[in-house]
Amino acid sequence: MPKTWRYPYFHLGGSTPWTIGGLIVGTEIFKLNGDLAEKAYGLSKNVKLTDSAVAKLYRTNYPAGTPASKPPVVFMGDVVSAETYKHGKILSDWASWWMKKWTGGKGNYTMGDMEDSATFTALSRLAEMGLVNTERVMLLRTASNFDQPYPGQTPQESIVADSGGYIPAVVNAYRVGSAVSNQIIKNWNEWK
Repeated sequence: MPKTWRYPYFHLGGSTPWTIGGLIVGTEIFKLNGDLAEKAYGLSKNVKLTDSAVAKLYRTNYPAGTPASKPPVVFMGDVVSAETYKHGKILSDWASWWMKKWTGGKGNYTMGDMEDSATFTALSRLAEMGLVNTERVMLLRTASNFDQPYPGQTPQESIVADSGGYIPAVVNAYRVGSAVSNQIIKNWNEWK
């Protein structure tokens, strides 16, 4: 890899890691309905989230004041979806860089996943057939682990570590999701 290449991931159709004017197939980036996202956030931002003793202890390994050192919180952010499981500082930095490239500097990488892009692609194709409305799609993600090690920990140690976040993430997904879905069901005339 040439030293001038910061990351070895290529924009489709490019001969360098980022090519302006590379091929676009239409599924590289999805923007959700901002008004709907704000409304869902307003309904869920104060939901009481659960935590675990193991997660609390694990977070103390990260520098004080960083997002990784803080307890669970509801927030809005941008997600990088990829078929490659990414872990470690290098790939986390790549995801942040990639997000900035695709959003013209407007997006901020907050977490990764492996399925949201595929789900939204399928929904977009259904929308083209008039079967769904993508303006009504909301995305809820919970974090159960970290995408990079804490200082002094190797990526290999980090990727297999029990950070104590899995069960709280599942419970918090229910709590946050139900705060929104219950309001939709209860006030369907407003939401439909």
